[in-house]
Amino acid sequence: MFEKVQAILAKQLRLDPSKITLESRIMKDLGADSLDILQLLMRIEDQYGIVIPDQALAKFDTVADVVSYLENQEAKLYPPMNSRSSEVAGISLSGTGVK
Repeated sequence: MFEKVQAILAKQLRLDPSKITLESRIMKDLGADSLDILQLLMRIEDQYGIVIPDQALAKFDTVADVVSYLENQEAKLYPPMNSRSSEVAGISLSGTGVK
């Protein structure tokens, strides 16, 4: 996820991707202004098919904040499958030799 956000930021801000780290502060270290932030969010929303609420936006200080938010959103949309998933779905594999 970091590499995707890094690429978006590098393109948006015309920076060398190697200069963008998880610890980089988007405005202070990378030189983004409020218009850059809005364009960045629109690009992320379009790419990931999500809407980022204003209250979440207010918490984005570092690149890590953006990555963490996107990873959390991804986890909500695509929860990990486990052995109980088939039971929850009403599928029983017991006695079939399938694990």
